[in-house]
Amino acid sequence: MNQPINQLSNGGPTPPTIGEIADLLAQARSLSEQGRDADPQKRAAFGAAKASLLARINHSTGTGTAEDGES
Repeated sequence: MNQPINQLSNGGPTPPTIGEIADLLAQARSLSEQGRDADPQKRAAFGAAKASLLARINHSTGTGTAEDGES
């Protein structure tokens, strides 16, 4: 049975790996270096990837979200 990489057998998201976090930080660095010239589609893809990763971190650690007053 094939499962998405971000799914545990119980259906919940897996905690992010150090490699995934490093990849996201590398994307952030690249976009930052490009400044206003960064491709809007790449910026949107980065935003979606960041939101997904943060949700997985919140789920795996049981912490709240920004709506709970955290930033």
